[in-house]
Amino acid sequence: MNVPSAVAPSGPSLGLGFSFADLTSRDGLIRLDRSFLDWLAAADAALHQRLLAARAEPDALGAKDEGELLVAIGPHLEAFLGELFGIGEELEALARATHALDPIH
Repeated sequence: MNVPSAVAPSGPSLGLGFSFADLTSRDGLIRLDRSFLDWLAAADAALHQRLLAARAEPDALGAKDEGELLVAIGPHLEAFLGELFGIGEELEALARATHALDPIH
């Protein structure tokens, strides 16, 4: 994939040892996926195994189970992306503000 440098700056690096250029190449995205899988395995080994099983046999997972898996992975993916893009503190502030509204909801 040949992406013009104006679209894929090699400029500032991201967190977790990645650069914006990594997000524009297949190899970079494969490495990013592996990094997320490692992140998930460290945080929740059982959930990591569920994800690997779902990837190995995607048709074996019913719609409800797939939805539950995605919801379970969500917080881990959010934390991973917060670290990747250096916005972890902002995500935490947003979560605190949202939780402060719980009595209204």
